[in-house]
Amino acid sequence: MAQNAQTISIADEAEKMGGIDPLTKAKIFGLNADTISRAGMVVVIGMIFVGLNWAVIDLVTWAFREDLVLLRAKTLTPADRVITTNVFMSLIGATVVQVGVATISIVSYLFPKSSSGA
Repeated sequence: MAQNAQTISIADEAEKMGGIDPLTKAKIFGLNADTISRAGMVVVIGMIFVGLNWAVIDLVTWAFREDLVLLRAKTLTPADRVITTNVFMSLIGATVVQVGVATISIVSYLFPKSSSGA
């Protein structure tokens, strides 16, 4: 059993070893700022993505309900419906493309290609 356990601060240990030079501190600060900005952008892109998809789903729901109302009122024939198979296929295809583009954008932003070839 460890009877003499202590809590050691990494910052204190670094100071004992001579501290961190200003260039290293600046690099660490830059990395932290870059990480925070990247995370913020992912959140913003995600919110835009969810909001736009929600709006499309809302629009389709509204149009489908209107179709049902008009069909029940006999003012619309089934052949004249707004929400057809082609509309559903287009929306599904567009959503798949949107997810792919959003994923590629986020991944390329989070993991940029190194210009040094490393």
